[in-house]
Amino acid sequence: MEEGGRSLFVPLPIHIIQQLKAAVTHKTMIRLNSLDCKMKNIMSSILSLFKRSLRKHPLCRVMCPFCGAVGQCRPHGSYHRNLLHFLDGGTEVLRLRIPRVLCSCGHSHALLPDFIVPYLSYSLPMILRILADYFQRRLTVASICGKYGICVPVLYRLKRQFLLHKREWLGILRDMEMDGAAFLGLLYGSENYSADGFGFLRQTTYSFLQSHKNPANCARPHFPDPKIQGSQHNL
Repeated sequence: MEEGGRSLFVPLPIHIIQQLKAAVTHKTMIRLNSLDCKMKNIMSSILSLFKRSLRKHPLCRVMCPFCGAVGQCRPHGSYHRNLLHFLDGGTEVLRLRIPRVLCSCGHSHALLPDFIVPYLSYSLPMILRILADYFQRRLTVASICGKYGICVPVLYRLKRQFLLHKREWLGILRDMEMDGAAFLGLLYGSENYSADGFGFLRQTTYSFLQSHKNPANCARPHFPDPKIQGSQHNL
């Protein structure tokens, strides 16, 4: 835009541009294994799982998803996020402090346990319970929404994302042979959900039930060897 023949555009200083680029492109997630048992056997509160997953992953074992270096991350602040979880017949709202780390290569990452689905407000166990009630026809849609405190559009968005990822998880042929209730039974019966979820992440580069795509700079992350560092999933 111009006024009186003079441009109103004022270029930003180089150091400000670099900071803005870093804020947009250098933030990713490192998924932490927290569901290393059968999903149906998880009786702990999410807060307990959250604390346990952070204790299990010292920074000396964390791999940077950009450069692949192990043990080169240091604490780099944190941020808060709310998470809804269903426990003991009711929905609770938790406020979690998510730690961030900075690698020596200059990229920063959030440490996110895998019971948190990126970009969603509901815990993974809660989402699977909602879907189990739906696909096993235990309750009406209205009753499900009332039980978990969600609206109908949210329920159908979760259902749609579940069916999309079910197809990617199973492949076209197996997906046609297995309905939603049977697939949920498969997930609940898994001896180690985190290991299976890691397989989905390696195949697709995004987490199960994640609805938003990762930033373009996360398209081909480094993954740790599951035989050596099976407790970390890079995103």
